[in-house]
Amino acid sequence: MRLTSKGRYAVTAILDIAIHQENGLVSVKDIAKRQNISESYLEQLLGRLRQAGLVLSPVSYTHLRAHETSLHLVCRLL
Repeated sequence: MRLTSKGRYAVTAILDIAIHQENGLVSVKDIAKRQNISESYLEQLLGRLRQAGLVLSPVSYTHLRAHETSLHLVCRLL
């Protein structure tokens, strides 16, 4: 499977959330800083994932519904 840049960034964000959500909610700002992704671009990507119900977002934080997330689904949404 070939990933577009958008897909690669979305998967990177999803993985970051999965790794760091054990410490509670993960902020978009922290993901952007750790992964060197523009915060505004990341918000756009996560917006689509939120609409699909894969990422929950109280204010500026995200929480991954990891048990329901697949790489194929993430890429298809973008």
